[in-house]
Parts: sequence; structure tokens; C-alpha cells
Amino acid sequence: MTQGVFVLIRALADVDQRLEYLGQLVREWDFSKPLAVKLVEHKNPRTLSQNALFHMWMGEGSKHFSAQGKENVDPERLKLLLKYKFLGTEDIEVGSKLVPSVVRSTKKLDRGEMHDFMGKCENWLLDLGVRLTLPGDSEYMKLKEAQVA
Repeated sequence: MTQGVFVLIRALADVDQRLEYLGQLVREWDFSKPLAVKLVEHKNPRTLSQNALFHMWMGEGSKHFSAQGKENVDPERLKLLLKYKFLGTEDIEVGSKLVPSVVRSTKKLDRGEMHDFMGKCENWLLDLGVRLTLPGDSEYMKLKEAQVA
């Protein structure tokens, strides 16, 4: 069990069932290494819809800048630039090594954080004249409209 186990409890009614499952896992643990159980608030991760729209924007931005004669603005590089600009960097520990100033990933952002990041990217790209696809039925637009309401 190298990846760990994720158990979500949404309501008090779920507790007994989840505790039974956790108890079974603890009894099966070989204790050659200590076991830790951590209780933390669950945040909904970014969604596939948000991720897909963001990647579409990176393609649209790349085409826009390439048409202007800019070099080295493929979708991956544009994504790195925007993550650097709006999410910043963090130091990553790998074993005893420290890898300084790695651009933060969007993988661990929750829905709200991803929405905020995308809003900053949208504004920046629109200010530079990039025409972005904004599907009205996308999760991004629904969250945006909910903020205005």
C-alpha cells in the first residue's frame, strides 16, 4: 500500500461504515513501518471540465502569439508562463535533495482555486487580444455567473 488510502466521509451517517473499513485496513497493516491516519478537510479538486477549457485556451493563445510572429509560445510554454505568473514557484524536497523554485502545478488546486487562476489567465490573455472560447455551459462559466448573481 505505497499510495495510501483515501476515505471520504460526507456525513455522520457514513462514519460507522468507514470506520469498519479503516479498522480492517489497520488490522492488515504489517507494522514494519509506522502507520499514520490524518483527518483533514476535503476540498473538491479541479475538474476535468476546467482542465480541458484551460488547455483549449493555451492552444488558442499559442496560435494568437505565433500569428504575431512570436517564437517559442507553444501551448506547454504558455501554460508554464501563466503558472509562473499567477501561481508562482515552490521548493520541492526529493529525498534529501531540495529542488528550488519549481513552477507550482495546477494538479492540487481545488475547484475554487482553479477558477481563480483561470480568471487571471482569461483577463491577461484577453488584455493581449487573444480570442478565447468561453462555452456558456462550461463549469468555468457557471462558476463565473454564480459569482455575479
